[in-house]
Formats: sequence, C-alpha cells, structure tokens
Amino acid sequence: MLIPFRGRCAFHMYIPNKPTKYDMLPIQDSLHGRYRPSFSQTEGEQSSRQFFGFTSTNTIVSYVPKKGKSVILVSSMHHSATIDNNNKKPEIIMMYNDTESGVDALIAKCALYSTSRRTNRWPMAIFHAILNIADVNSRVIYQFALNRKIIRRFEFLRELGIQLIEEHMRLRMSNNKVPLNIRNMAGDILGIPVPILDVPIEPIHKSKRKRCAI
Repeated sequence: MLIPFRGRCAFHMYIPNKPTKYDMLPIQDSLHGRYRPSFSQTEGEQSSRQFFGFTSTNTIVSYVPKKGKSVILVSSMHHSATIDNNNKKPEIIMMYNDTESGVDALIAKCALYSTSRRTNRWPMAIFHAILNIADVNSRVIYQFALNRKIIRRFEFLRELGIQLIEEHMRLRMSNNKVPLNIRNMAGDILGIPVPILDVPIEPIHKSKRKRCAI
C-alpha cells in the first residue's frame, strides 16, 4: 500500500499517475542481497515467460509480459506453478490483478477521513497510515462480527474517538486544578454533569510583624 509522503527516506518514490504523486512503499522482506539473476534479468527475454522459485512457505514468480519488462511477485498463499490456460499468466499474477481494486478502495477510504498530519518524519507517516487502516478494519469487524446494523463511517469514528478519550476526560473532570470551563466542556461532550469538588480551605496563619534586621 502506498503512503503519501514528501519527506526523505530510502523507499520514497515518485508516481505521476497517482493522486499524491509522492509516496512511500514499505516492503517487508527478509531476503539479504538481491534477487538471483534468473529472476531479475530481462534483457533479451521473450514475452509470456514465467520462472518460479519455491521455499517451504513462499513462492516467487518472475513473469515477463513483454520484452524487456519483468514483474516479480512473492506469495505465501500459492505453492504451485499454476498457469492460466486462457491468457498464459501465472495464477499469482491473476489473483493480484483481481484483488488490486481492494487496495485502491482502502486508500480512498483512508483519504476520506484521515488522521494524517504534515510531517517530514517517515515513521510518523507510517503510524498515521496504520491508524487509518485500523479504523476501516474496526468498522468492518464492528458491523459484521457482532451482527450490528450498518452505521455511517463518520458516526462510527466519532463514537470511537469519544470512547477512546472518555477515561482521560473523566480524570480531568475530577481534577480541581483543571479550569472549570474545560471541565464543563468535557461534561458536555460526555453528557454527564461536572462533579462538585470539595476544595479544603487552608487556614490563614497570622504571624507577628518583626523588625527587618541584618
């Protein structure tokens, strides 16, 4: 998934056909070094060429759709060199093309109600992207796993935000050092009355006036 970012990082890229144009593409890879030459070398190769590699958990495929261009994918779901008989493409490539629209839909939902803030630190940009993905997934779980009625995403996010800060706001309301107007605002948001705090009155001790001396 592409993450909008205009700062500096090693995996920053410029994609002119994307809405944000400048994005990050985090890749989780445990391989050291580069791909083997048989996977990455495409010069002089014919089109519709497939090359597979297998491990106990993953499958890597190098597909050449046209001369001089190679598409390399790694999958933990497929474990065979299955090729579609109609268009002569590997099954991994076909599944990627079929599910790619889901990623675009997720990016659009994250951009509609986003927690992102302008920053030049790429870890903060990734953290905000994780929050955006979490709110989309939590709404899906809330509706379907618990058999609840369909709720608008704006209403869900508002209720989610209030529940996340409710405990902190209650602590602030019970703190007599917080200004009264702030405690009243917290009570209006939570819909509960502001507790009346008993502030002990410290007695004033009068001391005798003394003459200043060195």
